[in-house]
Amino acid sequence: MTTFDVVVYSLLGLSVIFSLFKGFVKEIFSLLSYLGGYLMASKYQGVFSQLIMESIPSKPIAKLIAFAGIYIMTAIIISLMGRIARGFIMSATELSGFDRLVGGFVGFAKGIIIVVVLTFPLQFFPEVSK
Repeated sequence: MTTFDVVVYSLLGLSVIFSLFKGFVKEIFSLLSYLGGYLMASKYQGVFSQLIMESIPSKPIAKLIAFAGIYIMTAIIISLMGRIARGFIMSATELSGFDRLVGGFVGFAKGIIIVVVLTFPLQFFPEVSK
């Protein structure tokens, strides 16, 4: 087994373990917060960077600050919505064990996505892919 294999299996294993503890509902809202934050920041960073440029003259820095600020705020709001939703679901039903089990499967899928995203750039370095 190569070092690469160990890293991939470790990432997958850690993702499953963390997701087992978090559960399905929390894991789904976590993924939604990443995606929603990115989409909102991509769409509105131009508008907010114009406002920031009144205080910061550097356009790239203003765009970076606007993107990061929108991303973080959106992710926090969606995460809070997830906590509220999980509270309602868990108080209304006894799905805690099932929620955690399905969360583990979501964690496995999330781990695969992480591995793909991290290894995708390797195709541009032919000497590494041999």
